[in-house]
Amino acid sequence: MHGYQIKKYIGEQASDFAKIKMSNLYYHLGAMRKNRLIELSRTQDATHPEREIYKITKTGEQKFIKYFGLCLNDEIDFDFPIDGAFYFSSLENIRNINTKLLQHKEKNLKKLKVLESHKKEVEAKLSNRQAEISNLIFLHHEIHYKAELQWIEMAINQLDKIKHKSYKD
Repeated sequence: MHGYQIKKYIGEQASDFAKIKMSNLYYHLGAMRKNRLIELSRTQDATHPEREIYKITKTGEQKFIKYFGLCLNDEIDFDFPIDGAFYFSSLENIRNINTKLLQHKEKNLKKLKVLESHKKEVEAKLSNRQAEISNLIFLHHEIHYKAELQWIEMAINQLDKIKHKSYKD
């Protein structure tokens, strides 16, 4: 593919995962070429000026597969900033925390709605194979948003119990 085709592909097929400007694209293509992950050839036809065509190399394929494996084997990282807010809060902050949780719930409901709409738009543009893979990705996000919504409800209920218990004590 030449640079504009790559940019167009990212915009149409991978915009959920990557957003890149043309100037940044060429910088990264240059870096990948320097590292022998892609190779460059030039082509010209009667209707277009000379174009630079980029193609992944065997080394590039191997690095991609290795990187993909690393992503899947990522070490467990319990990085949920909201948990720190709970841990270091006091009972006086429960009302404020409840308000923030309700706002967080609304954001997640909105994200879920946008995700469902976006899924329909994207799948209409894809081949059957791409749609099947895309469906897995959307399902992954949907499960996370729904789990977060479930957790928010549980947290609000638990905070209500703590608040009522503290009034009794």
